[in-house]
Amino acid sequence: MSEDYQSIRAVGNRQYPFEFDVIDRDIDDILGHLGHTRFETRRGYYPHGDSNVLRTVTEFRPLWHAVSYTHMPDADQFTDRTDAGRRLGEALRDREFDVDIVLAIPRGGLPLGRVVADMLEVPLDIVVASKIGSPENPELAIGAVASDGTVWRNQETFERTGADESYFEQERKKETETARQKAKRYRGEPSLPDLTGKTVVVVDDGVATGSTVRASVQMLKTTEAAHVVLAVPVGPPDTIKELQELADEVLCLKTPSSFMGVGQFYQRFEQVSDEEAMAYLEPSS
Repeated sequence: MSEDYQSIRAVGNRQYPFEFDVIDRDIDDILGHLGHTRFETRRGYYPHGDSNVLRTVTEFRPLWHAVSYTHMPDADQFTDRTDAGRRLGEALRDREFDVDIVLAIPRGGLPLGRVVADMLEVPLDIVVASKIGSPENPELAIGAVASDGTVWRNQETFERTGADESYFEQERKKETETARQKAKRYRGEPSLPDLTGKTVVVVDDGVATGSTVRASVQMLKTTEAAHVVLAVPVGPPDTIKELQELADEVLCLKTPSSFMGVGQFYQRFEQVSDEEAMAYLEPSS
């Protein structure tokens, strides 16, 4: 208990760039003893990409099970992943894409992918990648690798964290196998369906740094797919601009300049379990 007390007091004393509610019951009880239920910044939003802010956020996140961002009016948020998927589907239809297949990134991308695939009346499948974390902080991505071994590396973050080539190669092999096994569990086999000559839409519930999205898109660009479109509800402008250089086309509904996490743009953003995610691969009745 004393360790949690000190940790939470440290969080409360930090000037975070957003406000949040802690909704884990045990942590909320501790907060009650401290006389706090919410912490707010006094310094405003930091620009996306500030490494110190990103490290601070991920460092303390394991203290609670879920974070609900509260600084945005409801009108600026998606209700949930289903709502975000519906809006993505409408935007794709409006652009009259001749889509052949939707590939969702598990787990969070599958609720959206199911809605989009049903609206466009095309099959739904998955594309899988796994994050490569830094030596000191596994939550801080220094790269990502897709299930076929296609790798993307954030060279700037890689160098800043002190990781070396030996560490990266070790983690690349491990995470390749993780992604391969996940694809096999979800699909029944690790390989992608035949994408020859097809227009593919990749769907996720949002991007922050976009590490797994980058590896996924790079993987698809090595196939015979005719056109790879990335469709996401929200992402920071700098990340979206970089992704436009990878995918043939990027559709992003919101690109806010103040961005601290995908969850801040949803009213409900619960974690999706593997079992729940796999259920979305079954065709809707």
